Amino acid sequence: HKMAAFLRKCEEEADVVCFQELFSASAINHVREALAGWTLLLPRPYASGLCIATRLHASVPRIMHYSAGAWADRFVTKGAMALDVVGGMGPLTVVVTHMQNAGPLTSQYTELREWLQERPLEKTLLVGDFNVDPSRTKQELPSTGRVVRTNSATHDAGELDYGWATNDLTVQIEIKSGAPAD
Repeated sequence: HKMAAFLRKCEEEADVVCFQELFSASAINHVREALAGWTLLLPRPYASGLCIATRLHASVPRIMHYSAGAWADRFVTKGAMALDVVGGMGPLTVVVTHMQNAGPLTSQYTELREWLQERPLEKTLLVGDFNVDPSRTKQELPSTGRVVRTNSATHDAGELDYGWATNDLTVQIEIKSGAPAD
């Protein structure tokens, strides 16, 4: 099972893991059991599917829900969640988002950009399900950061898994295996 293997790898190698589409209590419990001893942070309502799991000292999460939704996505509360953590390399803000796959993308990027800029944008790593090619994200997010590619498309629709980091972060990506655990 891909998810079980992914969670084992997280337990061995990661300090912070961001999830999208954890829509069911059973999925959340599966992560909670696999990462026993970690702190799992879930926004309310849980319908967003977002979760940040960490073994580091962490702040109270900040949560933003996108105001617009369309099609089936209107039944889930898409948004973003940010968490400040402190690890061996110092402080880091980790942000996870799950954006609409069409429709109100422009307004969601505007909301995300404005929400991110409510605080100084320093040592920030944003990851998630952007549902668009990285070139769109590069255009929409502040120029104080850059797109961080992590692997190639994993869905028929050509969606890409990637992140965005402020320019004051050095990001090194090591891909040891194929596609993520979708």
